[in-house]
Amino acid sequence: MINNKDNIDQIMCLAEMGRSSFGLFHDILNPISSLILYLDLITKKNFEDQKIKNDLKPILKSSKKIASFIKIIQSDFADQKIKHEHNKIDDIISNCIKILSHKSKQQNVSILFIREKNCTLFCQKTKIYRLVMNFLSNSIDSFESIKDSRKRKVIIKLYENKKNIFIEFNDNGCGIKDEEKNKIFNLLYTTKKHGNGVGLYHIKKIIEKDLSGKITFDSKLFFGTNFKIQIPKKQSHYFETESF
Repeated sequence: MINNKDNIDQIMCLAEMGRSSFGLFHDILNPISSLILYLDLITKKNFEDQKIKNDLKPILKSSKKIASFIKIIQSDFADQKIKHEHNKIDDIISNCIKILSHKSKQQNVSILFIREKNCTLFCQKTKIYRLVMNFLSNSIDSFESIKDSRKRKVIIKLYENKKNIFIEFNDNGCGIKDEEKNKIFNLLYTTKKHGNGVGLYHIKKIIEKDLSGKITFDSKLFFGTNFKIQIPKKQSHYFETESF
């Protein structure tokens, strides 16, 4: 049972994390912006070795995507009005895979993205980005404690029916203990060595409150976890504030 003091401590902790995070985004964005400008200048120069120029182009492209993602999250933290628009979920997932590609390579994790077609949802892009980044990052992290020689895989599935869009994140990582399954969405609860217990709590709120969706999961210890997100195509609360 959580008492009032625990609630106040959690709220104060979140408030401080919010202030720190917003400043951190600003601090990170400045050097990345400088890096983008520098890379942009370099790629416009003439090189005798064309390979150098070709090698720099994907670095510039990735830097711009990271900067764009930081701006999206920064706006969300600042509670600014973010435009609701028709977003291609396929493209968002593909971008997140690219952003986390270095992390997946470090863990020797292969990522397979299976989609029936490019599903479109009228929503705030930042919500989907945060959702995908969080679950994909967690799936990759699930292999940190794995010492055996299994082929490390994360499979993302995107599909739809007439009413809903579905996104699944399946990994064959460490899995979740039975006694922890009813706690993973709790505020400040974490099983990670360097976790803060905020990510899944906020993502669940985004899915259920902001996107009117549902989240379910199955997990077997040492064998892996599957998260399934269901999002209704008709986001009625968005259409109330937007005109076409």
